[in-house]
Amino acid sequence: MALQEIHEKFGGSWKMARSEKFEEYLEAMGVGIIKRTVASKLSPVLEISVEGDVVKVITKTTIKTLPVEGKLGEEFDTETLGRHEKTVYKFEDGKLIATSVPIDSKQKVSVIERDIVDGELVQTMTVGDVVCKRYFCRNQ
Repeated sequence: MALQEIHEKFGGSWKMARSEKFEEYLEAMGVGIIKRTVASKLSPVLEISVEGDVVKVITKTTIKTLPVEGKLGEEFDTETLGRHEKTVYKFEDGKLIATSVPIDSKQKVSVIERDIVDGELVQTMTVGDVVCKRYFCRNQ
């Protein structure tokens, strides 16, 4: 049931329209100034799909493609922004939520919530007390 709902609600390609506090988010994640500056100028495309019992979120930019895929409720390994993490997807209250716990205990846990609000995919990214929002429009 949840996988079908994820597919229907989030499935497809989404182009970023605007972003709030992304550079601050990257800084809180421990990303250096040069990478932060470059990353904050990129406009990613998200491709979200469900294949069998696996949820796939692929973030594409002109520089890099970052696939993240796993089963709901099961921990899986990821690497994001040079951080090695254990990530778990869950689906609750209509939101697709990824919680990533870094292997390095000096780094902070990050949570990415995706929801559809007024036809836009709103991606709320939290690390520590820093909250970033990125807004995506469905690609035609």
